[in-house]
Amino acid sequence: MEAMSGLDLRLLHWLYAGSQAQGLWLWAMVALTVVGSGWSLLAIAPFAWPQKTRRVTLRLLAALVATSIVVFALKALVGRARPCASVGDVHALVFAAPRDPSFPSGHAAGAFAFAAFLAFQLVWHPKRSLRHWLFAAALFVQAAGIALSRVVLGVHFPSDVTAGAAIGAVIGAMVSRFSETEAEAETETEAETETEAEAEAGSLRSRERTRAWARPSWRTTKTATRAESFRRARDRENPTVRCVTHFCVTLSRDAQTKRW
Repeated sequence: MEAMSGLDLRLLHWLYAGSQAQGLWLWAMVALTVVGSGWSLLAIAPFAWPQKTRRVTLRLLAALVATSIVVFALKALVGRARPCASVGDVHALVFAAPRDPSFPSGHAAGAFAFAAFLAFQLVWHPKRSLRHWLFAAALFVQAAGIALSRVVLGVHFPSDVTAGAAIGAVIGAMVSRFSETEAEAETETEAETETEAEAEAGSLRSRERTRAWARPSWRTTKTATRAESFRRARDRENPTVRCVTHFCVTLSRDAQTKRW
């Protein structure tokens, strides 16, 4: 533990910008700290309104909220003092020193949760390309810059940002994977529903086609009626048929007379 603490202090003094720091490097660190603050959520919130981006945005916000809960719980549990309050030659630069505990870094945790969530969404995309991989790498570079800025400005130990980065990356990846699995399940359900609907529609069309084949058309009915009329007329004109018919009718009448 002492060796780890000594390494932590050496890295802190190596990365810390110092009270006389100025120039582009310092202000780049300041800009990264501002980007990694909680106010950046205001730029994400509008994407929760459109239907196309609502699902991903809400899952991302859930990952950030879960990360914040874990970070605040660990801060209260560990209660580590910040370097600007516990190391004599380290002071908070540009911004006032935060009053909450140091371990773990909330900026690093939020930045890596954001990066991991979106990076895994890009990597797991079915149509991923080189552009997706490059954008995912850029997200992690930005997150690393935000974590580094907290050490450079003297408000976190290197171990604080390392732990925060690990926590954020794990939570972001887990929520992203859960979101992707849920989306795949819904897609499969929709595909099955569409397949069943198409099968039912095909069966209905087949039944209608069978009924159409079984139902006689008006041409068939008309032809059969004409054939029956022709047959009856032909039978009436045939002398043999007329004699047989007359004989049968006479026998029937005689039988009825004898019965009465």
